[in-house]
Amino acid sequence: MADDMPPERVKVFHTQGVVTRVKYQSVGDHPYTGIFKGANFGIMRITDVTRINPDVPLTSPGFGIKWLRDDYPSANGVTMFSFNG
Repeated sequence: MADDMPPERVKVFHTQGVVTRVKYQSVGDHPYTGIFKGANFGIMRITDVTRINPDVPLTSPGFGIKWLRDDYPSANGVTMFSFNG
């Protein structure tokens, strides 16, 4: 699986957003492995599924995180409050 969007795919939802670098620091007091041990290189994209309209006070925020890993595909996670706002 690639980390880029196929050129023929039309992006319908989350068409605008902001991006920032993130780092995950684990407290270390757990039995989990892999990405849960911590990660230095991540990308977070924060977005809203609805189109921005000042006359309609409706938001549906969400974000996605992509953890970049050596020798493995990225680890990804997404979350969103609701499509309905």
